[in-house]
Amino acid sequence: MAKIPSTKKPAVKKAAAKKVATKKSAAKKSTSQASKIKKAKQTSTKNVELLHDAIIEAIRDRKANNIVSLNLSNIEDSVADYFIICSGDVNTHIKSIADNAEEDVRKKIGEKPWHAEGFENLEWVIVDYVNVVLHIFKKDIRDFYRLEDLWSDAEKKVFD
Repeated sequence: MAKIPSTKKPAVKKAAAKKVATKKSAAKKSTSQASKIKKAKQTSTKNVELLHDAIIEAIRDRKANNIVSLNLSNIEDSVADYFIICSGDVNTHIKSIADNAEEDVRKKIGEKPWHAEGFENLEWVIVDYVNVVLHIFKKDIRDFYRLEDLWSDAEKKVFD
């Protein structure tokens, strides 16, 4: 008796096609994520000065103490273009400064922080916009870490 040929495609071909489709999908996702990151960096780079000024205005609005801006853009391998450092008197003051900075920057220029931390203890709060990083300290913690001294080769601007 003669064997009748099957009309079904072999499972191997289906699996191979699925693998190729998965690789194409992963490559698309990877390219998409890379382009989003690149676009975000370009947008941030264009608005660094605007972002810096909006943060300064917001923290001055909440009466932050000893405001210092460190321009790190000319320092090789720096982690950001600017560090903005200030102090708050008590936990509620520190939280108020951070919250106002986030809210004002979002309203004025539409930027949201990439990361924020330190809200548990409110001794050193960081609001990170990638190119501009805001550090809000309690006075004694700021005196201990002396962040301004670590970046002493940066251009320093003091705000009263």
